[in-house]
Amino acid sequence: MGRQLAGAGALIAAYLAAQSARAEDVVYLKPAGSDAGRATLRGNILDYTGQFITIERATGEPRRYPAGRVLDIQTEWTEPHRAGRDALAKHDYQTAAQNLSDADRVEPRVWARRMILADLMRCHEALGQPQQAGVLFLVLAQSDPTTPAYADAPLAWFADDRVSRTQAEAWLGTQEQPAAVLLGASHLLTTTEGGPARQALSGLMRHDDARVAALAEAQLWRAEVVRATPADAARWARRVEQMPESVRAGPYFVLGQAYDRLGMADEAMLAYLRAPLLTETRRELAARALVAAGRVAGRAGHPGDAKTLLEEVLRDYPQTLQAAEAKQLLGQSSRPSD
Repeated sequence: MGRQLAGAGALIAAYLAAQSARAEDVVYLKPAGSDAGRATLRGNILDYTGQFITIERATGEPRRYPAGRVLDIQTEWTEPHRAGRDALAKHDYQTAAQNLSDADRVEPRVWARRMILADLMRCHEALGQPQQAGVLFLVLAQSDPTTPAYADAPLAWFADDRVSRTQAEAWLGTQEQPAAVLLGASHLLTTTEGGPARQALSGLMRHDDARVAALAEAQLWRAEVVRATPADAARWARRVEQMPESVRAGPYFVLGQAYDRLGMADEAMLAYLRAPLLTETRRELAARALVAAGRVAGRAGHPGDAKTLLEEVLRDYPQTLQAAEAKQLLGQSSRPSD
């Protein structure tokens, strides 16, 4: 799981050997400057990062295209990878994790292993294993600093003791890897190590990667929620809209908490509901946001809306701890009052 993704001569040799017998890859791209139609490219994918996809065409000359233009790729996946993806689509995370781990061991292509590890990270997050998910996130960030995995980074957006203090402190101390500092600081923010965590997050707010800077800023809001004013919440709301869309789910959850505490029910519900709309893969965060929105709706005198939101948790997130909480709240709301 934690073996290095790049730089190993044996891995490169295996990759080159496999390429000779592998069917060519097909990449579908959005045309440059247009959202209509698609271009089809055939060849061998040499690399695929959060920034670019590099394809070797029949002419033998590699060409690089922005990753944001990629609509789909067709390639020869291993059987464990296909089985893992199928199980993941069915929300069978334990089976998916087992198959994806097998796929990681037999896949020689670095770019394909990144995709496998990103899915495996999501499995561990869904299984309530943020420490294992964090390890994988950092492998991905080290291999590709532009990794799309920042959208699913297992940062702590709520108090979470499932990551050991020792591990979080080790991450925080890895100064040469900003992703590790961000991850460790998020898990230490509400502990006795909150001071060093806040200091590290303040430094990351100046990072060149807008995603890192945005996530660090929103993490700092977590420490300020209890004393946030309406003006603070309004400022945070403006800031979230300026952040990269891929990382807004967690910040919206914190914004919802601020509005909730201030008694601003409508604003709280809207902020909470942005989280599940913006992330399909961070299932615990999405379920927590829906339960929180349901609670707010109930307190605000909207029992129908509360019921709908809580039932959504039971329907779409049945494997989360929040499903039990939603079921309890629905039971309470259905009891006749004295």
